[in-house]
Amino acid sequence: MFGAVSGTIQDVTLTNVNVNAAGGLVGGLAGLAMAGSTIARISVTGEVASIDGNSSGAVGGVLGILESTISESVSAAKVNGGFDVFAGGLLGLSNGTVQRCHATGAVAGDGESHLGGLIGQVSAGTVEESYASGAVAGGGSQSSLGGLIGLVAGSAPLVQLSYATGPVTGSGSGGNSVGGLIGVVNTGTVRASYASGPVSEVSREAGGLIGHLGTATVDQAYASGHVSGGMGVTLGGLVATTSGSPTVTNSYWDTQTSGQVTSVAGTGLTTSQLRAALPAGFGNAWWFTESYSYPFLNDPAFDFASPLATLVRSNRIFAFLPISQLDRAQYINQAAQTDADQASLATVYTMIARAIGITDDVPQFQDVKIDRYFWNDATQTAGSGPLTNHASIAAFTPIAAGVPLNDDNVIGALKARRLVILRGSYKKAGGGTGKHWLLATMFTTDANGATVDVVGNDPWLGEQVTIDPNIKTIASPVGFPLAGFKVDGFQTVVFH
Repeated sequence: MFGAVSGTIQDVTLTNVNVNAAGGLVGGLAGLAMAGSTIARISVTGEVASIDGNSSGAVGGVLGILESTISESVSAAKVNGGFDVFAGGLLGLSNGTVQRCHATGAVAGDGESHLGGLIGQVSAGTVEESYASGAVAGGGSQSSLGGLIGLVAGSAPLVQLSYATGPVTGSGSGGNSVGGLIGVVNTGTVRASYASGPVSEVSREAGGLIGHLGTATVDQAYASGHVSGGMGVTLGGLVATTSGSPTVTNSYWDTQTSGQVTSVAGTGLTTSQLRAALPAGFGNAWWFTESYSYPFLNDPAFDFASPLATLVRSNRIFAFLPISQLDRAQYINQAAQTDADQASLATVYTMIARAIGITDDVPQFQDVKIDRYFWNDATQTAGSGPLTNHASIAAFTPIAAGVPLNDDNVIGALKARRLVILRGSYKKAGGGTGKHWLLATMFTTDANGATVDVVGNDPWLGEQVTIDPNIKTIASPVGFPLAGFKVDGFQTVVFH
């Protein structure tokens, strides 16, 4: 849209952009956001590419280079960085402040590049309360690949309260530094952050959280994704290699789901140990549900989504991120979804599809759009459809009006580590009753083990909600827009 911007740019939505540049600074919104600028509430979908990279090239779904501040912005754009560039789902290179942003599109590039699901390289400033869920893949040699950021280096940058869930894959005989969260951290601080996506590299080094760690600080972090590599590759459950004098405290990895029993830094824990209690040193930003969830970011001041659902099936991790059915850019066919009730169910199916895409490495599902035909909508059962090779959905079970969500229905299914689709009724504004679906992923308990809330991802809001198990209504956020919504039944989902 712009070559370079200054001042304030906000509340802009760009849909299905197609930017294909021969190097330079490239972004869906702008190539460069200059110092002193404020970028806020930007949304971009489509594809942004730099076909002929160079040593100063930077490409991002929203901006090539940020020299200022960006907040509350999202990119679902596919980003291709080409050769020798900084490339990220949101930003190519950041020298500023990134707050409450996320990216879901795939990021790819060739040799000698820095590739990140959110940002290619962070040289200064802060990245906080942000996440990325898209796949990151790079080949060639000497590339830094990270689920969130490719390279962190420069003037004491800070990455905190952030996470990545997408797969990170390095290929090419020259060797890459690959990390579930960050490929290479040379300087600065990483704190209160985690990665859950699978990580692989064919010829150099791969770590569940960080590929290579220099003279930097890591505190209150963990990794749970599977880590793998070719012959001779250095692997680490948390960190693969180090140099200088790094400081790593209160940081952990799952020795079972990662497939790694060693790391040059951090402490290895089993799945049950990492889910039994908050790990030592984890502060107020974190919470968990005993035996059922990994630690998650849950500070009341946060206004971004941290996935609570971390189902572990045969050492495979399924993470479910909220999607909004009101975001038309999310649809495979924007004209196809006109019924709000059917749209909520289709969105629930899509959340499941995306989780399967990442966990089972199914490329067509990793960033799939909302599509009602994953399962049979008419019968509400698993019939023919693209997901039935990976999961099965049970028949709908009604819950009587006076019966709470308990061990005999929804809570019992969640305790059995099942995903649960909830259905409820609400009063339509024009009269009549509507049906609405959401995805129940977790529950929270009090000190006595009694269920306090059921936690779910809601398609109408596109964010997480809590449900009072006794009266079966939305407890938070207050003022749920579907009047009188109350859960009246459920279906369980079993992964194959």
